Formats: sequence, structure tokens, C-alpha cells
Amino acid sequence: MGELTITAGLVFTLFVAYGLWGTGRYTQGEQDRLGDELLTTWRSDKVTTERVKLGKGLAMIRIPRFGDDWKFVVIEGVDPGDLRKGPGHYPGTALPGEVGNFVVSGHRTTYSAPFNRLGELDRGDEILIDTREQQFVYKVTDRKIVKPAATEVTAP
Repeated sequence: MGELTITAGLVFTLFVAYGLWGTGRYTQGEQDRLGDELLTTWRSDKVTTERVKLGKGLAMIRIPRFGDDWKFVVIEGVDPGDLRKGPGHYPGTALPGEVGNFVVSGHRTTYSAPFNRLGELDRGDEILIDTREQQFVYKVTDRKIVKPAATEVTAP
């Protein structure tokens, strides 16, 4: 019985370690790859009016309050596979700078936990969104915790 308990404890510990460390390594690798792709696209002379494909980089998000090193590529899409790569733009909502809500979702505890510090933001803090064309500055006006099914927050 003691061996079974020790084995179960070891398996549980490995599972937790993967959830906290392993998923972050995966996300960092994807962020590096997507960031390189995004910068290459931005530096090219080819300008397109096509929407970004699901799973591809759309913009960079930076929050100065979290330090100079805090930045993530925002992926187009919010399915579980997309959110494992980093924060995702909710398809069908406004793009940066457009009228309406530019909705971005992300993990708070695993997969590099891009949004684990959102509770530290105060009214007036800036959220910077960099695109090929320009930088958009959004300011925190309010904080609200909603249930996952509360899709009304994505409406313009």
C-alpha cells in the first residue's frame, strides 16, 4: 500500500510540474516561432488585405506595467489549440483600431499564463497592441470578472 501511495504521489507531482512548466515551454517555443513569422511578414514589401488565418500571428500585445520583457504574439483564434500558443483574438470581433471591442483571450495558469497578472492592472494602465501599420494604445477603464459563457462582453 505504501508503494502505491508513493507512486500515485509521484505521478501527481509530475502532472502538476508539466502543467506549470512543460506547457510554458511549449508556449514559449510557439511564441518564438510566431514572433519570427510575424516580424518577417511585417518587414516584407508585400501588403495584403486578407484576414490573418486562424492560428497565425495577428499582433503583439505589451503591458508596460508588467515590465519591458512582457510581450506576447496575439494569435488569430481562440480554440484550445490556439490558446496553447498564446493569447488569441476572438474571430468576428473588431481588429486593433477598429470600432468595437478587440477581444483577446488567454490562459491565467498554464501555457505561459499570459494573463495571470491582469488583476494587477489599475484604471489608466496602458495595453499596447502593435500591428504592421501602427501601435494602438488601449487604457484600462474597468475590471470585471465574468463567467466563461458571458459572451455579451464581446459585443460592440
